[in-house]
Amino acid sequence: MDHQLGCRRPSKRESDLLNQIRTTLLAASKKNNIRLPNIIFRIQDTRETNAYAYGSNRVAFTTGMLREYAKTENQIELLAAVAAHEIGHHKNGDCAFWAFGNYVLFPYKASIYILNMLFSWLPLISYVNLAFINLINIPVHVANFLDRSISQFVEYRADNVAARLLGAKHFADVLNSFAMADEWSGGGVLASMQRSHPASELRRDKVLKDFPPAPSSDGLAAQTVQ
Repeated sequence: MDHQLGCRRPSKRESDLLNQIRTTLLAASKKNNIRLPNIIFRIQDTRETNAYAYGSNRVAFTTGMLREYAKTENQIELLAAVAAHEIGHHKNGDCAFWAFGNYVLFPYKASIYILNMLFSWLPLISYVNLAFINLINIPVHVANFLDRSISQFVEYRADNVAARLLGAKHFADVLNSFAMADEWSGGGVLASMQRSHPASELRRDKVLKDFPPAPSSDGLAAQTVQ
């Protein structure tokens, strides 16, 4: 999967940065008694600002994200929050489900490739072959539609893990910084319904709702002193 996604091992200076992120996560893990998988960090060389989880224990950062966050004063905290969210996908079993889906679909994709190789050049049979392929593709299109439709629910669950690991307020502050970069790319009703991630503002609202601040020990509400 590393080769399939174009991910590589980190360089020396990238490793130094990632080790600081790992130290931050391990300290939070110990403090909050949350067991973390043995994460292996990978790098994808692209200008896109992104990170994602894959395989059994991989978390990849794009070079675009590392460069963008290098401009911030709290670079390590922001990247640790991003990594915590991706670790949430591993702890929730999302990556195992995605990998299983890819392996299940591999024979299907190979069969379509072979059919095209055998029949796409024949004048009449090629049309029958095309109709057959479109027909057997219907369940795959339906599965992809359903997968994209629940994607936001999956992201909320990963946010929950990150909030428990780093603390709700800290992760909410990170989502606040993400919200400043949110931008609707368009695409109509279906694109809106099937966007992979919820709006950062809504993610922040849910984190604060799921993890409300604890009441003060004396039971008195905070007073504003003027």
